[in-house]
Amino acid sequence: MTRDANFELLAFRDSVMYASSGRGLTPSAPNLLIFAILLLLLLALPATAQVKQEGGGYRALIATKPAQIGLGKSQLQILLTDTTGKPVAKARVTALTKMPTMDMGEKEVFATESKDTPGLYTASAAFAMEGRYSTRLHIEGEHGAVTLNISLETGQNTGSLPLAKGESSQSLPEEERGFALPAYFWWIGGGALGVFVLYRVFKAGQRPDWRVIFSRTTLGGVALLVVFAIGARYAVQIYRRPGSMTPIEAQGMQMELPAPEGTAPVELATVERGDVDETVRYTGQVVGFVEQDISARVSGTIQEMRVYPGDTVRRGQLLARLDVSQSLPQVDMQRAGADMAQQGIGVSQKEYQQSLAEIVQAKAEAKAKRSALESARADTLAAQEERGSAQASLNAVKTQAEDADAQLRAAQADQMYWKQEIARMAKLLRAGAVTQEEYQRELAMAQNADAKVRQAQARTAQVDAEIGGAQAALRKASAMIASAQAKRAQAQSDIQASEARVASSTAFSEVVGKRVLQARAGAKQAQAGLSGAMANLGYSEIRSTVDGVATQRVVSPGVLVNPGQVILRVAQVSPIRLQANVPEADLPRVHIGSRVLIRGHNSAEAPFEARISSMTPSLDSMAHTGIVEATVPNRDRRFLPGQFLAMEIVAKRKANALRIPMRAIRYRTPPSGDTISTQSVAYVLVAEPVSGRSGRYTIQEVVAGMGVSDGKNTEILSGLKAGQRVVCTGQDYLKNGDAVHEAERGEAK
Repeated sequence: MTRDANFELLAFRDSVMYASSGRGLTPSAPNLLIFAILLLLLLALPATAQVKQEGGGYRALIATKPAQIGLGKSQLQILLTDTTGKPVAKARVTALTKMPTMDMGEKEVFATESKDTPGLYTASAAFAMEGRYSTRLHIEGEHGAVTLNISLETGQNTGSLPLAKGESSQSLPEEERGFALPAYFWWIGGGALGVFVLYRVFKAGQRPDWRVIFSRTTLGGVALLVVFAIGARYAVQIYRRPGSMTPIEAQGMQMELPAPEGTAPVELATVERGDVDETVRYTGQVVGFVEQDISARVSGTIQEMRVYPGDTVRRGQLLARLDVSQSLPQVDMQRAGADMAQQGIGVSQKEYQQSLAEIVQAKAEAKAKRSALESARADTLAAQEERGSAQASLNAVKTQAEDADAQLRAAQADQMYWKQEIARMAKLLRAGAVTQEEYQRELAMAQNADAKVRQAQARTAQVDAEIGGAQAALRKASAMIASAQAKRAQAQSDIQASEARVASSTAFSEVVGKRVLQARAGAKQAQAGLSGAMANLGYSEIRSTVDGVATQRVVSPGVLVNPGQVILRVAQVSPIRLQANVPEADLPRVHIGSRVLIRGHNSAEAPFEARISSMTPSLDSMAHTGIVEATVPNRDRRFLPGQFLAMEIVAKRKANALRIPMRAIRYRTPPSGDTISTQSVAYVLVAEPVSGRSGRYTIQEVVAGMGVSDGKNTEILSGLKAGQRVVCTGQDYLKNGDAVHEAERGEAK
């Protein structure tokens, strides 16, 4: 029976009488006996349920040997698996079973792993009295270290553990299979009593009234008894003072249970020499790599805000949107101004192209005028040459005219002579002074002289004609010179006009070019205004500039905000900065690149190792501290802005120092008379070998002087020497003179 069975049986008498005295039901001995047997079997049914506890990635199933927990010594069987059901082998498991409100000197024991069944561990436990017990399991395995607390109580039937593949129930002892004879005593006794009663009833000629037994009234009474029993158990469990014993528990207490025998299994470590890092420990704080106050750049009402504190944001992600009803008209106005300015550029460019064309045309005309001037100059030179030739011809003809005149005068003189001679000869002929032949000869000579006169006259007339032609050619050449000179003067005038036109067109082109530049500047100004309006319109959409998380929401949607007003705070958490305020005295011991071990609020987690990335070049004038910072990637979001943490900075390394594991160090406060001491003394438990007994040790407390520590090992300055063995685990309840043995490999792991 369980520990509360006495309360349940107290209600049995009245309940049976009520159930057997219903309307139309006549109590009878057979019926009452059958009711009693059924109720005893119901109350005596032992509760069999597996005890299970999970935590830290482990799942532990607990069973006891024997299966029903009784007074005295028992064996705890622990099936250790991970959350997926895979057995966890080679773990270090310790167990401490004790009553929560009473310390009876129980010791933490190592659980021994089964060689045949992976993940099955066995540890001893003692149940000195009836009541509730708490079993503390400390597990160190592949998923880290964790402590599980499991509740047990005497009378509880823990059943049997699930068997490994290939095992059968016959491969385990009877008590390991969950069968315990005391647990079924009431079933066996009740069954035997029932058989005997029924035998005597039938022997006496009486018959049980099965119709009455299984009637609605009878079954209702049985159900009422069950309700009474459950209510009584609930009342006992809830309203009983924690830690108190029932009368049955007090009577069943085994005060004669001896103390645990043998030696306590412990883990030992050897005092040795090695390197120990000297560290300085400070409280640090997590600061975002970039912490931004997201503010509005324009005035407007917040229409929506899409993030909440803790939300992850990405670069360029929309965080909030403002009302744009005031910005849209400005954008339209600036866009119209930009379009007008662009059209002005087009008009100015066309005018500039036209002015360039006019310059080209004026230059072409000037070039043509220069060609005409050169032609006039050439014509002038040709006319001058022709006039010179005509003058030379005239001069030559005049010379010929003088010669012709001289010849004419000579011929006329000769004609006059011969004319007079013929007159004389004619007189002489008539006078007969000369002959006819002589006269004829003289006449021929006179006729020849006349011919010469006529020839000279013709020559003179020809020369006069040539003189007239030469004079005409001379006049023509002079006229040509005058015409060429007039053309030259006109060409020069035209050239001056063309050059003036080129200069005018060039000046106009320069003016138009400046107009183009002015139009372009106006277009740029209009475009800048449009860009500003578009920027203001774009500022209505507030976006993140970093990857991070939202840390604070300052305002809510519907609020009118002004430029510069903070609406949201965002912090970049990957990478992230870990900062500690280091006193001025310790700053010279810290350097950039120094190793730092970082621990968060969960001390069970392994420390995170980083390097010092920066140190502030100035100190706080009030606190005389400087900020030392380590930047870490933080891809797993292990650290969050504002989080406090412990930072152990490695200042220097002590080589070849005497050291022991930190787990071996214990602290106590020594007695100080009438005053309360606040000083604690560090000590270790030294395991001294027992002569003649291999593997057995006795414990001796030794006060040791401690030096620097790196979180794993601690430097020993005094009290110990190299080669000594000290207790690392299992020393919670040890005292001077206790016998211990070093845990075997299977036990320690």
